[in-house]
Amino acid sequence: MTDYQVPKKRVAVVAMLGGESLSGAVFLSERALSYTGEPLLEDFLNSDRGRFFPFESDEGGYSLVNREQLIYLESPEGAFDPPDTDLLPEPSTVTVFFSSGDAVQGEIYPDLPQDARRVSDYFNQEARFLPMYRDRRKIIVNTAHVLYVRD
Repeated sequence: MTDYQVPKKRVAVVAMLGGESLSGAVFLSERALSYTGEPLLEDFLNSDRGRFFPFESDEGGYSLVNREQLIYLESPEGAFDPPDTDLLPEPSTVTVFFSSGDAVQGEIYPDLPQDARRVSDYFNQEARFLPMYRDRRKIIVNTAHVLYVRD
């Protein structure tokens, strides 16, 4: 039976859902590789793999989380070390204010065409879940719950 299982990578996260913080893990397919060679949380959340995804709490219980209700997700996985290169756009420090009353500050790297690297361009992308970085942690923001962004 194990011959037919898709290999998964366990990723530690803290999920914010409607003012409630859940600490645990999500599972990313090891076959869903990104440009970095690793599966990315934002790619997983932006995928069309259904409305719900499995979440394992730190206590060991399992839940199904409605990705539309996820306000943001924070993880040390995929912590960002900007390479020493001129190809990476300059980061912008922003504060994101959510419908839940929460606010998160971090840096965004608008890896967009040269003429579209404003904060507004970054948050107006087609993708709903966008990464930010703070204190060696990645924060995946659900733009559907963002009230406003201050830069």
